[in-house]
Amino acid sequence: MQPAQPVTKRLAEAIDKLGLNVETIVGAHSPRIAKIEDLRRSLDINPVKVAQVSP
Repeated sequence: MQPAQPVTKRLAEAIDKLGLNVETIVGAHSPRIAKIEDLRRSLDINPVKVAQVSP
């Protein structure tokens, strides 16, 4: 799983602001399907830690 992109962060903010009960997210221009838990996990990923490489 990758860290959330800015557009994903805005989607999460809109879902929260509107109080929507979202279970599944389906991409309009891709075959990807994700659960709301996947979105929340991607928001929790620190991009700096993902980019670090072990020596």
